[in-house]
Amino acid sequence: MEGSTRCALRSVCFQRNEVRIMKNQAREAIRIVVYVDGGIVQDVLSDTAGVQVMIVDYDNERAGDPKSSRSFESVTVDESMIERTVNGTEG
Repeated sequence: MEGSTRCALRSVCFQRNEVRIMKNQAREAIRIVVYVDGGIVQDVLSDTAGVQVMIVDYDNERAGDPKSSRSFESVTVDESMIERTVNGTEG
């Protein structure tokens, strides 16, 4: 009985360690492109769905915009535009 208990406990420990390893495994990087023109963010694109971004504009906040206006917004997914941008052919 004692042996089976230790085996069950080892199994539980192994499963927990396996979950930790799976969470820490390297994954492909999410690519994000921030387009800025004249010091103003024009667009933010991602190659992966489910990405959100918060743009913090200190210039506007110093001019009086409240910090409470900060919020996360969903990023548009456009893999082809990102590839064109990387290749320098987006324009």
